Amino acid sequence: MVGFASGSIPKIPVNLALVKGCSIIGVFWGTFTQKQPKYFSANMHELMKWYMEVKVVVDEVFPLSNTVNAIKKVMSRKVMGKVIIKG
Repeated sequence: MVGFASGSIPKIPVNLALVKGCSIIGVFWGTFTQKQPKYFSANMHELMKWYMEVKVVVDEVFPLSNTVNAIKKVMSRKVMGKVIIKG
């Protein structure tokens, strides 16, 4: 996992790892990229390959001021792909 979308760092009760027989491993990304450049490069190549394989279809782009209509279109199931609201 890289980053935390909610803005807050989740707190994990340590006893869960013990009870479930799991490991909790932290990774400092900067150190990984410096000390394991071959693995980092391989990871980036694979990620870019996946990125190139995924074709995102954008149905329509709405301005922020027209958010209501964007939501109505989604709710009416008239969307073929993604709806983007641009601010």
